[in-house]
Amino acid sequence: MTATELRDLLNSIIEQTAGRDLEVAIPVFNPNAIGPRARVGVEAVDLGFDWDMGKLFLRPAIKPGESLRVITAEERKQIMKQSREALEQQLKDRPLL
Repeated sequence: MTATELRDLLNSIIEQTAGRDLEVAIPVFNPNAIGPRARVGVEAVDLGFDWDMGKLFLRPAIKPGESLRVITAEERKQIMKQSREALEQQLKDRPLL
């Protein structure tokens, strides 16, 4: 996607939502999330320079020391397995009412 395509899509969305000020967010993987999709906000938009010339970057609003990264299918599978096992253990340890 180019910056021009992004601008056009944003303009269209703003028109469709009657100019309502929407939060900009990046969906993230969180197997324990309940409710709305897990996400992080966008803190800033940066122009690339040097090797990144011609790029536009959305900077995620995350805590210092944290980062977003791509996980492999195998990592995702392992995380889901661990999450499922933790939930099963919690249900097993839960006293019956």
